[in-house]
Amino acid sequence: MKYSRSLSWEKISSSTISIREFNRFENKKKVAIFCGYVRDKYEFNYHDRTYQWLRNNDYYVILVMPKSGILLESDLCKACDVFIERENFGYDFGSYACGLQYVNLIEGSERIDRLLFVNDSFIGPFGYCNLIEDSSEFWGNTDSNQVKYHYQSYLFGFNLEKVNLDIINDFFFSRGDIYTDDKSLVIENFELSLYEYFNGKGLRCSVLHPISVLKSDFIKQTFHFISYPYLMSKIFFYIMVLARDVNPTHQLWLQLFKRGFPFIKKELLRDNPTGYPELYTKVEEVMGSNDCNEEYKKIFQNHL
Repeated sequence: MKYSRSLSWEKISSSTISIREFNRFENKKKVAIFCGYVRDKYEFNYHDRTYQWLRNNDYYVILVMPKSGILLESDLCKACDVFIERENFGYDFGSYACGLQYVNLIEGSERIDRLLFVNDSFIGPFGYCNLIEDSSEFWGNTDSNQVKYHYQSYLFGFNLEKVNLDIINDFFFSRGDIYTDDKSLVIENFELSLYEYFNGKGLRCSVLHPISVLKSDFIKQTFHFISYPYLMSKIFFYIMVLARDVNPTHQLWLQLFKRGFPFIKKELLRDNPTGYPELYTKVEEVMGSNDCNEEYKKIFQNHL
């Protein structure tokens, strides 16, 4: 395998601390590389919801995390089919690369037709969600114009019936060094380059929830709010969203939720960095069932 001779491949391979297989691969057609990071055991409790979502969509789940020493095997086996523990480098893309190495070495990997990359920056799903893939060769869940046009890296995937795995390997192992602690380099060389690289390779690319559509939904909502004088105090927020390049998972999370992606970004719940008006009231409103509402409150109170 040509990548075993690349410096990036060798560094990543040597950084893998342990691999634990809980369920056999058995020629699965879909594989998800699930990148996680936890600061304490309580934060890990919501991973099983995402794992079950992936499993319900027939994905074989490879969970990759930096070494922590805080998780027991009894915790891990409920959240993945394979667990890879690694040294801490490269942020999410370091985990994605470790998982991709494992995929390359799976016996029967040539029969995989869907490859998904997903991280744990979201909590959910809170409700029905099976829109997880597109017929395109390369797709992202959302896009953004912040810094430059790109697909956001928390959820993206490939149709391997139409895309050779070597192209994905090239992106991870034959370009900028992923074995780094420099976050700005990782963002520049990998996240901001995702769409640019694969579009440049001629892959048919698409976005499940384009920011243009989410903003259109937001405009309709804003006109509705203007009819309520007590909400006019929040008008600066609405103008800012319409006038600037924004992060759809922060400012447009409600539109994304209503469009069929019932997840909420962990950072948004914890910090509300954009000052979203009446955030926690809105979250409770869209949860739907009382069960979801209670689970959200428990997660927020105990883990965030």
